Amino acid sequence: IVVNGTGTVTGISVGGLPDGIVDTDMLAANAVTVAKASGSVKGITAAETWRTSGDFTSGSSGTTYPTNWEKDDHATAGSIGSGMSHSSGIFTFPETGIYLITYQGYARVSSSGSNELAAVRIFAASDNSTYNGSAATYFNIPAVATHNYNSAHTTFIFDVQDTSNYKVKFGNYSVSTVTWEGTSGYNLNCALFVRLGAT
Repeated sequence: IVVNGTGTVTGISVGGLPDGIVDTDMLAANAVTVAKASGSVKGITAAETWRTSGDFTSGSSGTTYPTNWEKDDHATAGSIGSGMSHSSGIFTFPETGIYLITYQGYARVSSSGSNELAAVRIFAASDNSTYNGSAATYFNIPAVATHNYNSAHTTFIFDVQDTSNYKVKFGNYSVSTVTWEGTSGYNLNCALFVRLGAT
């Protein structure tokens, strides 16, 4: 090991310093990158929004599980990470972790009908098969000429322990016919996925 006249030290091999000799106060503010961080220090590593691209209905059959999903592709929409994948209404996660999931429903009924009870629901599976109700919000849609629509959302924090078996799907419930509005232009019936940290 050589201490140079310039105040620098040479001759130390990588890993040659004793543990604990370098603490956080000695690190430059920009010296630690995301690639070197681990666990929750990385912050949010996945976030995106999906929406149904058109209308669908629920009614006498109980819960309807929409399948016409698309990722939010608005010109100013943002996302983080490699993203969710979707098939026939089932969502697969890009990596394990603790995920915040929010589902919003926007619904209408006929103004000549009657008030309707409806619900937005989140179903989660840990075996890629058995989907259990994990969150639900019930709300009323008034059937009046000037206001025959309403919206609600529900939230669930999902511990995704492996990406092959831990899946999620969304359900829309009503007793009588309710139209759930969707469009490719903006988010009405939509879902938000945010990975909060490691499982």
